[in-house]
Amino acid sequence: MRKINRLPLFFRYCHPRYYPNGILILAALGIYEIASRTRWCRPLVVVMSRQSIVLRLAGQRFSIPFFPGDVGVIFDCFIGEMYGNDPRFVPAQGFTCLDIGANIGAVSARWRATNSEGTIIAVEPHPRTFARLVRNKRLNNWDNVECVNAAISFCSGKVSIDLSQALTMAVVGATPGFSEEVTSLTLDDLVQSRGIHTIHLCKIDVEGHEDEVLRGAVRSLPWIERLILEFHSRELRNAVVSRLENNFEIVRETQGKIGLIFAVNKGAGLHRS
Repeated sequence: MRKINRLPLFFRYCHPRYYPNGILILAALGIYEIASRTRWCRPLVVVMSRQSIVLRLAGQRFSIPFFPGDVGVIFDCFIGEMYGNDPRFVPAQGFTCLDIGANIGAVSARWRATNSEGTIIAVEPHPRTFARLVRNKRLNNWDNVECVNAAISFCSGKVSIDLSQALTMAVVGATPGFSEEVTSLTLDDLVQSRGIHTIHLCKIDVEGHEDEVLRGAVRSLPWIERLILEFHSRELRNAVVSRLENNFEIVRETQGKIGLIFAVNKGAGLHRS
């Protein structure tokens, strides 16, 4: 392990002896590029091994595998403000928040910055990504964050997740040689087992499985006050909007390769904020 206290020294350790795979160097350079462009990354302490990097970012420490997708997660949450532009979707103290598809915990970390006294449940099915999520919780002493290793779906039991598309992101489905069976829970079962009846903020980012998550939220969907939901296709977008239309009003929507829906419960009065 090597600790680097100043960014210019970063390049001294991008040597083939330590990182023989070219993609690792590209990921490292991507992190350096992010760090050089934003106030969140000053000062930056980097600890590197052959397989991972630890960043000190916005007062938090994140263990990140050398994979560009995980650099993107950090960029979206801390630099691009992907989830935090609208104050209605920034949790206040005491909020109960669900981070469905938590990955390494970047969104949960941002939420905890304004909600250190509430409850944050971070759910991640990918076994190796979940281990890193737990490590990040320990690194930062997130005492109000509960980490759950499960896939949220339309039924509870077991489900196969496809690990072939990315090193750290799980897609529900089975690809021969690249699938793994994990525990599945419905959103209803998740919140009922914890005695939750009000969900102040919920984010759902499950790589195309968002509609199945909503299918398993028959009782709990009306309990959600604010919802952030990702979609990857027009068909998926239309399917989830159809499920939401009775209880929610869409107050913001972003388009692109990945789209986001920001919706508020019609009974909460937040659409007038």
